[in-house]
Amino acid sequence: MRLYGCLPRHCCPRVGASNRRARTVGDGQSKAPQSFHARDVFAPAAAHLATGASLDDLGEPIEPQALVDLHVSEPTVEPGKIACEVLDLNRFGNVQLNARTSHLAAAGLDQAERISVEATSGNAVVKRVATYADLTEGEWGLMVDPRGWLSVVRGNPSNAAADLGVGADDLVWLSRGRD
Repeated sequence: MRLYGCLPRHCCPRVGASNRRARTVGDGQSKAPQSFHARDVFAPAAAHLATGASLDDLGEPIEPQALVDLHVSEPTVEPGKIACEVLDLNRFGNVQLNARTSHLAAAGLDQAERISVEATSGNAVVKRVATYADLTEGEWGLMVDPRGWLSVVRGNPSNAAADLGVGADDLVWLSRGRD
């Protein structure tokens, strides 16, 4: 079995050394977002293949043994509170946490309409939302991203990461919010 390194160099910043095995697909000029999007990786690869390009054109083969398992730490969950970490930030300032809806349930926060988000440099009270369209300009939200992680977001043009003052690996605490 051969795997091909068609991931953008910047799509998996936490992979570290194994990022050197990846290369961009397409013109190589466009900047890849920090988060991994099918439209930025799989769609261009599929388009190349659909137009007759060879699988070898997508990148150098990678042997499966060269791949490593990534470990994402578990948040600390107690009744009414979750201590979690920032996994990633995207270019819009959305803050991806290492917590899922199952962690909200374990903490008894799954039915809370408002969640308090506290970081060492800032805090906010967010509402649970399903889509970005559920937020007005500058409003805070907590949503499940396409990978199942909880993300702290803000209605455009605001930036949750900048306003909380957080970066990758920073600690964030979630608890029941008060209006």
